[in-house]
Amino acid sequence: SNPTMNAECTAIDAFKHAGGDIVFGSGSPFENVDLGNGKVGHVNQANNMYLFPGIGLGSLLSGARL
Repeated sequence: SNPTMNAECTAIDAFKHAGGDIVFGSGSPFENVDLGNGKVGHVNQANNMYLFPGIGLGSLLSGARL
């Protein structure tokens, strides 16, 4: 959600509740999250223009069915 202050879930919240082994992409820009012990939770800004074509192609190539 934009602006960032209106985001439903922040990067910190996502890593706090789901753990350090997640893929986090948001429509809003967030900084990487310090997970402690020298680990970093990497955060990327995701956009529908980039995500949906890859999801669609992956679905077709995998032979997934509804």
